[in-house]
Amino acid sequence: MNIVITGASKGIGFELAKLFAENENNTIIGIARSENLLKELKNECIRQNLKSKFKSLVFDIEDNEKIKSNLRIEIEKYVDSVDILINNAGFLVNKPFAETQINDINKTFNINLISPSVIIQSLIPLLKLSNVKHVVNISSM
Repeated sequence: MNIVITGASKGIGFELAKLFAENENNTIIGIARSENLLKELKNECIRQNLKSKFKSLVFDIEDNEKIKSNLRIEIEKYVDSVDILINNAGFLVNKPFAETQINDINKTFNINLISPSVIIQSLIPLLKLSNVKHVVNISSM
């Protein structure tokens, strides 16, 4: 299976990538902003299964125009279809609500709602090529 995971460098995304990497028939594309953390994840996947096919994609999902123009092209460098898309990346404002600024609210809505929607739209052509076609959205607080 071809699996795309956003927010793959930490937490749930990191663990999901490791879980999928146990099966050498899976190609996992881990998307995150941190190249170093993605390298750590790739090394972890290889440690648990030498035949794992984990591909790192350094990409900031906050930029919706870049998602529209580049994300599918970058993914197509590794796979020709997507069986599972896991939108896991999220943004959390960690301060009292009374102190929350409008830019915090805008960033929260963009990363937690708008960007996953744009990612799904961008990857529909690759999802259509799969017999499986699963999209999983993991929300943030």
